[in-house]
Amino acid sequence: MSETVEEPPGPIDFAVIELPAGARHFSGAVARELASLADAELIRVLDLVILAKDDAGDVATLEFDQIEQPGDLVALRPGLTEVLSPADLGSLASAMTPGSTAGVLVWENTWATHLVLATEESGGRLLASGRIDGAAVRGMPATGDHTLRSHPSP
Repeated sequence: MSETVEEPPGPIDFAVIELPAGARHFSGAVARELASLADAELIRVLDLVILAKDDAGDVATLEFDQIEQPGDLVALRPGLTEVLSPADLGSLASAMTPGSTAGVLVWENTWATHLVLATEESGGRLLASGRIDGAAVRGMPATGDHTLRSHPSP
């Protein structure tokens, strides 16, 4: 019998982290940080895949169970599901540099689950969602002006 999700999930995000040619292993620091976020119940890792693209452009896929030394990632294993399809992975791999390795991570932002539930219970709905790359705001001056800006409708 399959389980069903009883409460709405938090927002789901993904990231692809590429290592340059010759660097085949992520440091233990990445695994420790992921495990720390999961232990604090801020995220729940849903999928984790390693992609290796050779110099000819051929891609090998390693699922979690195939990782030789998972280290701190072992703590994440119970929450893993297969969210990404082979077509998803192929699309992501097409952006990789030949000779590189990439970690593909899908996670639920469990910190937001109660906010989603409260929104639904009040009759609200998520109207829009998005992500702004931190690099886009890094170095911007703090204005101290925290007033709500309105823009006229067209």
